[in-house]
Amino acid sequence: MNNYISNEIIKVFNYSKKLLEFGIKNNKPSYYDNECYLIENKWYKELEKAIRDCENTKNKDRKQKVSLPQQFPEFINDINKAIELLKSNNEPKLISKNVLLSIYNNKNLKNANLVKHISGFNNLIIIFKEKENNNGLLLFGPLDEKKDKTENIVFSFKLKNKKNEKNDQLFSEILKIKNSLENILLDNLVKKNKIEKYSILTKNEEISHRTEEYIDNSDDNILKIFISIFYFEKSLSLDINKIFSKIQNFNLINPDWYIEFKNNYNYGKIYELLSIFEKNNKIDYSNLDQNINDILLYSKNNIKIDKKELSENLMNSDSIKPPLLKKNNTIKFYVFVAITFDKYN
Repeated sequence: MNNYISNEIIKVFNYSKKLLEFGIKNNKPSYYDNECYLIENKWYKELEKAIRDCENTKNKDRKQKVSLPQQFPEFINDINKAIELLKSNNEPKLISKNVLLSIYNNKNLKNANLVKHISGFNNLIIIFKEKENNNGLLLFGPLDEKKDKTENIVFSFKLKNKKNEKNDQLFSEILKIKNSLENILLDNLVKKNKIEKYSILTKNEEISHRTEEYIDNSDDNILKIFISIFYFEKSLSLDINKIFSKIQNFNLINPDWYIEFKNNYNYGKIYELLSIFEKNNKIDYSNLDQNINDILLYSKNNIKIDKKELSENLMNSDSIKPPLLKKNNTIKFYVFVAITFDKYN
């Protein structure tokens, strides 16, 4: 091992970093430089600082040498270790194999597992290869330093065949997901057997969604979403200022998508049922949490949800975004409370 930063290390590090950043910012899936390791954040930051110090020294025409990090990097060889770090808000870093080979030799790296990655649409997927299944990790906005990085998604999928056929379409769909509010898209990937299961990592907890849970509880999940929609819209119609003052996080969504989503499950019947129920019960959006199970029981006893495949338009994350209207350069949107979709799933 060379104990000091060299020109070769700087060149390889900067090139691989730019390549990864370009792939993340690209508006299509990128598979560049798949010979990478996943390492603990602290060592990566120390190396990055050492390289910058060395560059600054050269810019000032000084011949002072800058030392490499003294400790050996900690490698993240499996999904469980990555989950542990993410739950503590410590996001691991991808580093090119070529960077580490410019510092260490192959013997030092023999116990470290290579990972694959796919980037694009400002997101990053990291793949941990196993015998039968692959585990994927979706990192939202890894280049956004100001973003609160407490929300990520873990998913598991089977290899398609012995030739390790690429899952390009699957990765493209997952990369376009913006946040866990779109986990209805992941549910559909589970339902279509494109992925086996997924988990949402947020605020020191891991919320698991498995195939069996989706099948057993799909009626309950759909009903809870529409119960939440009913009482949210009721509160909006009664006192829009009050609900905006109490709730801080909202999403703007395409009203056409919203209408199609409700029509897909015949929301009109659910609306009529809940309208009868709420006449005799003093419930609004502010106290919905305490009453959701009672409302769900009432709804299940009086209506059956038809299990329907979501259309391609409903599954497309781009369809959820509010469209920009050419006339007057305005946005057509429906304001939607941010907790509606993920709170009851």
